[in-house]
Amino acid sequence: LLARFFDKASDQLRGYAIGFIGRALGTAQQPLSPEVAQRLKTLWERRLEQARSAPAGSIDELVNFGWWLDLELGDAWLLDKLDEALTLAKTTHLFIIVARALARLAPQRPHEAVRCLAALVHADRDSLGIVGSRQQVRMILASAMTSGDPEARELATALIHRLGARGQLEFRDLLP
Repeated sequence: LLARFFDKASDQLRGYAIGFIGRALGTAQQPLSPEVAQRLKTLWERRLEQARSAPAGSIDELVNFGWWLDLELGDAWLLDKLDEALTLAKTTHLFIIVARALARLAPQRPHEAVRCLAALVHADRDSLGIVGSRQQVRMILASAMTSGDPEARELATALIHRLGARGQLEFRDLLP
């Protein structure tokens, strides 16, 4: 039944469904059972597979994955799938929500968090998300710059320079 829904529904309706799942389960009082977590992962991996073949027809669905970032599905898995969703969608309207989650995850996973932030910044063409999430962006970049991961520091440095080129100079003090 669920597979048929996703096959027949418009991108807007699929996006609403993906967002609803994330919002509803993210505010649930009980943690997800391992079985439910696995079913959600399977659902999203199938949705990503569909989106890879026609990203333009899956924008709402891809963007609304941001609502899943508070679910207990494994930080590495969430960040990997978020990076792919942002790369495919090339846009977002959940910058603040995603940036908040990335700031929470960045101390433990600085490389993945800054990689996702780079995709998020690329999607934020008018820089309104950056302006509204300065504190979270700073936390993510600072986590990467102070991490022991040279690749995370390199990505963060490049992103700080890209932000500076866009007029967002307030992060340059994070550079060595």
